[in-house]
Amino acid sequence: MRKARYLAQITIVTAALAAGAAACGSSGSSDPLAGMTSKQIAQQAVTGTEAQSSVRIAGTGSDSGQTFSIDLTLVKGKGCQGTISEGNVGSFKLVYDLSTVWVLPDSKFYQASGVPAAAQTVLDGKYLKVKATSGNGIGSLAQICNVSNLLNQFTKDASPTAKGVNTTVAGQPAVKITDNTGTGFAYVTDTAPPKLLQVTKPGTGGGTITFTYGTATSITPPPASQVIDGSKYGF
Repeated sequence: MRKARYLAQITIVTAALAAGAAACGSSGSSDPLAGMTSKQIAQQAVTGTEAQSSVRIAGTGSDSGQTFSIDLTLVKGKGCQGTISEGNVGSFKLVYDLSTVWVLPDSKFYQASGVPAAAQTVLDGKYLKVKATSGNGIGSLAQICNVSNLLNQFTKDASPTAKGVNTTVAGQPAVKITDNTGTGFAYVTDTAPPKLLQVTKPGTGGGTITFTYGTATSITPPPASQVIDGSKYGF
């Protein structure tokens, strides 16, 4: 399992917004973000997103000619669950409860990873269960379930050329932050603190990630009948 690749694919969208460090166009005492720079707003939006009890992060994009998609629900203090897929490589379901990782790859993923057909017969349809780790195996996929890891490019220093613009998203007040090329952009709530609503990088090598809140309260591990000990198969 290529945890680093998936982190890279997700952050490729947010990396485009590292340049959004200009003064925000918001003004007026009634605006909760008045007087803040776009960079300050971005930093607070990441913090505000991390503070939520749950957040669903979903979207699609491309990397090196391959499309990818992500649909993960992160529950604060409990873990995350969802699905990640990559073009011709296949997809897998992921469940993480802060100590254990369960991964359910599809047949296409096993084939692309070179898993022998005999092993696939045993593994297909079963979750691989491993301990969460910080290494490079399946257990390291737990690191995807961290807002800071997913958005580690979002607040980096960059050129102060783009400005935040007041707008609305799904009927709620928002601020649009655009990078210095005028292509990548993000929407955050016009609240104190702000929260991320959408991050977009148009064109090849980009994509769109959306954020929704308060839709989950728990993480549900798969039933034991659907689980195999991954360590017995070298995972």
